[in-house]
Amino acid sequence: MIIEVNSWQPSALEGMHDIYYGLQPPPNRGPIPLTHTGQRIGSPYLEVPIEKIAAVVLTDSPDRNSPFKAPDENSRRIAGHILEFLAWEVKKGRIPATCCRCSQAWATSPMPCCSAWKKARSKASPRTPK
Repeated sequence: MIIEVNSWQPSALEGMHDIYYGLQPPPNRGPIPLTHTGQRIGSPYLEVPIEKIAAVVLTDSPDRNSPFKAPDENSRRIAGHILEFLAWEVKKGRIPATCCRCSQAWATSPMPCCSAWKKARSKASPRTPK
């Protein structure tokens, strides 16, 4: 294993991941014991035996992010499947039919509806598609 330590990344990213080793392989896997959205589980670090580490690479370089390509037919089909799934979840009552911020119907709109979302998107980083 080769480990990269990138000091360009903000230290606030530390601990953003939950590495949970408590799962058995299927078919014996049980539910992950999380019941609330803010809960954490596991460790923020990957556990690696020291003898498996071949090198540590120190860097201070920003990530290389490729630009998104224009949507093609496959992208549109994937988006259609996602919208169909969300509409089904709304129909079953598992998610609300309206935006939680502005109460407008979101499932039928091709773009997110509320001004809070649009404002956040206008400040999006270059690596985030608009």
